[in-house]
Amino acid sequence: MHIYRFVDGKYYVTKTVGQQSEFLECLVKGKLNLYVKHISLDPVFYVEKDSMPLSEISYEEGTKMVNDKRVYYQSNRHFGILAYYTQDAPQLKSDLTKINKPQYDNMIKLARDYHNSVCDNESCIIYQKKVKYLSVSLEPIVSINKFIGYDKIKTGYGANIYLSSPVFSENTLFYTGIHTYALADSIGNVRFTEIPLQIEYLFGARNFQPKIGLGINLISVKKINYLVHTFNFNTGFNYILNKMLSFTFKLNAEFVPASFSLLEEDNPINVFALNAMLGLRIRLF
Repeated sequence: MHIYRFVDGKYYVTKTVGQQSEFLECLVKGKLNLYVKHISLDPVFYVEKDSMPLSEISYEEGTKMVNDKRVYYQSNRHFGILAYYTQDAPQLKSDLTKINKPQYDNMIKLARDYHNSVCDNESCIIYQKKVKYLSVSLEPIVSINKFIGYDKIKTGYGANIYLSSPVFSENTLFYTGIHTYALADSIGNVRFTEIPLQIEYLFGARNFQPKIGLGINLISVKKINYLVHTFNFNTGFNYILNKMLSFTFKLNAEFVPASFSLLEEDNPINVFALNAMLGLRIRLF
């Protein structure tokens, strides 16, 4: 069995799931080992004992048709699996009935309580890291901007503020900020000020993190009293340098349908743009 320890305190082990080996995150090591596999937004939990093999804690929820009506349902097969693995600690039976949906908190508590019930000469090891309710990062950036219909490439600068709640998702972030750049037009240099309202999703937990994002940008243009909002799609990556710093790269495509413009229809400025951004993301807390 191979164990990998990452900087943020997570432990991963290789386990045979079905007919193949997979990496599972180890949450609790004791008389009842607890593992988790991250699939889309919902985690899948596994339990294991010395005398019993690895078993998935099956759970489903959703809607289905009953008597021509759509109803919400939750599966209950996980009750039987957990009761079977903890049958030598009957005092936990009432706690099992409260686990309507397997989640990090209730599954870690169950594994810990089971260990303490059947073993009084050593403690179990809980590998779960302490999760912050809010994480904030600052990202100074420089950008290269190409407006469709304009020959010259313009540079810009600015900063983003990233907000995330690891309690709900460690990989989903909201960010806003301010970007500025100038564009030469027939009326002279025109200064653009852009405020992004974006959601970003990060893939992976190692140093290299691909990412995708989408949202809107609010753009104000001086001199001509221009206001518009654009739709933005982006992709890129973060490269983690250390606990506090990450190098960031992002490619953006932003556009605005004519029907969404908030100024006169005869305004000559074309707001469709492609840009590349380089930044240094600094974790504040």
